[in-house]
Amino acid sequence: MEIRNNCWVYLSFSEAIEKISTNKKKIKQKEYLEIGKIPIVDQGQQLIRGYTNDENKALDCELPVIVFGDHTKVVKFINFKFASGADGVKVIKPLNCFNPKLFAYFLQVLARKIPDKGYARHFQFLEKEIIPVPPLKEQQAIVQEIESRFSVVDKLEQIIDESLQKAEALRQSILKKAFKGKLTRKWREEHPELISGENSAEALLERIKAEKAKISANNKKKKKGKKKLSQLSLLVEEVLTESGDKS
Repeated sequence: MEIRNNCWVYLSFSEAIEKISTNKKKIKQKEYLEIGKIPIVDQGQQLIRGYTNDENKALDCELPVIVFGDHTKVVKFINFKFASGADGVKVIKPLNCFNPKLFAYFLQVLARKIPDKGYARHFQFLEKEIIPVPPLKEQQAIVQEIESRFSVVDKLEQIIDESLQKAEALRQSILKKAFKGKLTRKWREEHPELISGENSAEALLERIKAEKAKISANNKKKKKGKKKLSQLSLLVEEVLTESGDKS
């Protein structure tokens, strides 16, 4: 624990939190309901993964709290009554010197610093990290600034998503027009000499017929060749059989 920049206090992560017990409260994934009274929060990417109707499974804690995925490093800010998933869920509450939302934002920064250990436990590494504690008034200002800028990012994401959808629709439209010959309609009007005579549709049809006939003839030759080879094999087999009988 120390002061830096003459105004921010720095604590070890373990000093800055209270751990909320989930003993005898955890719900296995196979027990999740699609609809129910109490939402279930686990370490998955979705905020709510399922529901339960068992009131005894709801966590008895002062809200809001933070859920940390011990395996996934997912951070969730929870300000509603909930039940805990069974695997890898750490429920923590920051000290009162922290704005809970800011704590959740800072926790996301710390979670990204931890090396990815696959499906191993990550909370043990998190506890060794250092977390800053600005003055409460400044914390509120930081949260407002974060959320103001996030709103801009959200709008940009929406614009990008809509643009990508429009771009994909445009690609499909272009291909459809190409398939129907609409892309080169003007080209055909400007170059009639290139779609007439030997380049006409009639001439192309005749070339296609000729090519198909050639392929058909080649296939017939191959079949005849295989038939002759089969007959030759039978003749050789008969000769060998007769030679064996005479000996």
